[in-house]
Amino acid sequence: MNVIKVDEKNDVDSTFLDKIKNKGFDCILTTSVGIDHIDTEYAKKIRIRVENTDYQSEHSVAQHYFALLLKLCEPSKKKRGIELRGKQLAILGYGRIGKACEQIAKGFGMDVVTMDFEAHIGIPPEFITKSFALFLCMPLTGYTRAGSCFDNHGFFGKRIFENIFYKRHDANKLEFVVNCARDKLVDNEFMAQLLDDGKLRAYAVDEETIKYQYITKSVLDKLYCTPHIGWKTRECANRRERAVFCKYRELLGDTTWKKIKN
Repeated sequence: MNVIKVDEKNDVDSTFLDKIKNKGFDCILTTSVGIDHIDTEYAKKIRIRVENTDYQSEHSVAQHYFALLLKLCEPSKKKRGIELRGKQLAILGYGRIGKACEQIAKGFGMDVVTMDFEAHIGIPPEFITKSFALFLCMPLTGYTRAGSCFDNHGFFGKRIFENIFYKRHDANKLEFVVNCARDKLVDNEFMAQLLDDGKLRAYAVDEETIKYQYITKSVLDKLYCTPHIGWKTRECANRRERAVFCKYRELLGDTTWKKIKN
């Protein structure tokens, strides 16, 4: 087996896949957990295997969710801070990162409600409106990304959330949305509208490619961004390195692996 290594910064589209196929590669190993940067359907079509390095970043990313939330809640000369204790946190997407966030939240004394992203069509309005903050912990898939079935927008858009924010008459307690998954989960035009209309107090996102065309000056003060750094801890880097070597060994087999080591 001939393996080529990529990371989340590589756009592995059909052109790239054709090139490596012609060079004799039959497997792609990405050093990331997510595989949304790879055209997996085309890879399957031309018989290129796609592998990721799993179980590495959940604790680092969960920590970053709270770093962003604490940033939004911190006091300053112009505003009072907000205590997390006793507040309700809604976690949408209950995989390893969602579960790690839940553990941290309980340490702050927060009440936690969770929902797996596969239950998206049946999101109870109270899940959102009775929560103080919402963490988007869903993976970016062909179903949740912008340009999918959600009216060509991301999962967090008008189709599901407009009724919750604009057509319900009960009080909405939600103040913050934090997204360390992918920016394409969110319809940025709709998010800017929520911020501009005062339906949300602030939005924090860990992503390099957020669409700024919808960000006005009034919205900019309510937006906090970091450049996709949630996974960049020493511990996560060490786990990633070990995971890559273990995956190489698994893919190549012990005999080939010993030849490479020697």
